[in-house]
Amino acid sequence: MMPVIERMWRTCWTVTVLSLSAGRCPVQGAEVKVWNGDYVPPPRPLKTEVTVGAYVFPGWYRDEGKGDYPYKTHDEDSEWRQVAKCPKPRPLLGFYEDSLPEVNDWHIKWALEHGVSFFCFDWYWNAGEHRLLRTLERGFLKAKYCDQMKFCIHWCNHGLDWRNKKWNRPLDEDFRTKALVEMSEYLADNYFKLPNYLRLEGRPVLVVWDAKSLIQANGGAAGFAAALDAMNKALRDRGIPTLYLLAMSNSQGIRAGGFAATTGYGYYGTDYTRSTSGAPAAASRTTKSSSTMNRCGGGSPLTLCSLTWWPSAPTGTAARVPAIMRPSFPARRLRSSRPCAGTA
Repeated sequence: MMPVIERMWRTCWTVTVLSLSAGRCPVQGAEVKVWNGDYVPPPRPLKTEVTVGAYVFPGWYRDEGKGDYPYKTHDEDSEWRQVAKCPKPRPLLGFYEDSLPEVNDWHIKWALEHGVSFFCFDWYWNAGEHRLLRTLERGFLKAKYCDQMKFCIHWCNHGLDWRNKKWNRPLDEDFRTKALVEMSEYLADNYFKLPNYLRLEGRPVLVVWDAKSLIQANGGAAGFAAALDAMNKALRDRGIPTLYLLAMSNSQGIRAGGFAATTGYGYYGTDYTRSTSGAPAAASRTTKSSSTMNRCGGGSPLTLCSLTWWPSAPTGTAARVPAIMRPSFPARRLRSSRPCAGTA
């Protein structure tokens, strides 16, 4: 078997060529490190008092011909081309392909050894059509150390390049009972039944990006609660407990609709009175904002989130990002959340 980093080097070289052929800046100063071992060493998990997870954006395999459909999709837009435009940052694994089990074993090892015990995968599904699925199903779930790492699904039910639909949002019918039951059956058959799927109170965790649209598409909280009953029946028919639904924000009607708790993808933008889109935000303000959110939660149980930023410049996004990216800053954020852990 080819050593994983050697394989990653081949990916890096390919991306460099793609960047050159597209008339973009090549990768400069990229350091190539080769792992000489036979395979990823077994993880040595760090014992922790609280359960810590990390969101995973999949799709770092994307390139032309990588899509799962005969028509062109978001799967074929390589994120690495954007990152390669800048001299840094550079991932420790190089320009890796995260649909490879070996890459996921490195991620699992590093996460477990630093106190992270579950991954929450961004998951793109719209009425039976999917995007960026290979990372989870061909990479993580087939990794050698997969059973040591818990995981759950974050359903990103927002606009994307869904076929025959406008970018801004899926259709209301895509969020109604028939489509939701179909999705629940897929989730149950492929993920929920696995012993390492994350459960809270014995129930499989499903995080939802846009709870508000689900509720509106079903005519209100009562309508969505009825759709949720149908989803849960599909699970019970398969011997799986009812869903533990987490809303990504504290939208009106989530408790009445059946959501168990709220969480966040990050609190950039919260109480940012002086920042505009794309502007750096002061570290002290992000810490204060997240601490406030962690202590309230709008009357719903809250799963804490201490995500601070992602490097927006290489990917061309316009997200608000804190100016301070030193390791001490996220550590300070996590410490500020610690007094709230276990109180919900």
